[in-house]
Amino acid sequence: MTYNECFCNREDYSEVKYLKKGNIFISILCILISMYVLTATRKFPNIGKGVPGPSFFPNVLAGLLVFLSILLLIITFMKKENRAVSLYNKNTAKVYITMLLIICYLAGIKIFGLLLSTPFMLFILINFYGMKSYVKNILISIFITSVVYSVFQIFLKVPLPTGTLLG
Repeated sequence: MTYNECFCNREDYSEVKYLKKGNIFISILCILISMYVLTATRKFPNIGKGVPGPSFFPNVLAGLLVFLSILLLIITFMKKENRAVSLYNKNTAKVYITMLLIICYLAGIKIFGLLLSTPFMLFILINFYGMKSYVKNILISIFITSVVYSVFQIFLKVPLPTGTLLG
């Protein structure tokens, strides 16, 4: 599909949004999320001098997100072009479905816990993106969940969400 087919030959321009406005919105949203994370991690306990505490990694990621969001804002305002992008087409359907699945996964973590929700979610996503060997997908989902559990629960001793159903 060429650029003209994607962006220029639209009959219904009511579905077309401007990339510049989207970049500004996403940048501001990401900065606000980062500020929330930086504020929320202040309540995390300190381990001691010279040892990174539980707030270290979230703060690093939040700082990186602020930096990249500001960079996106600068680039957006420096560019002269205002390219139109459709938010509704065949290519974006998988993105929206994946977003919906992630929202369901987050709700599933609260109810069933990470240990039950993660392999189920991974299995669905792996199948959705084209790998159709169910046995292989089950094994991959269980393996990835086992690695996550081992790293966080056993090695780092970080408690993982158990959900309200499992208490």
